[in-house]
Amino acid sequence: MATHGSGRHVQVYADKMRKELDDIHMDYKDHRITKEQIEGKVFELINKVKEKLYKGEIKLHD
Repeated sequence: MATHGSGRHVQVYADKMRKELDDIHMDYKDHRITKEQIEGKVFELINKVKEKLYKGEIKLHD
């Protein structure tokens, strides 16, 4: 995956998303959230990424 603009910016953002997913996973393992709540949180993360792509804050090229 090649990036346009600052590749470092995209990597930092990807790392943040991974951490958020890890946090969701730990919350589930510790029985703090349900499977349904996981679906909602993952849906929110996907929407965040889609919004940043739409706004041009993250640009990906083949």
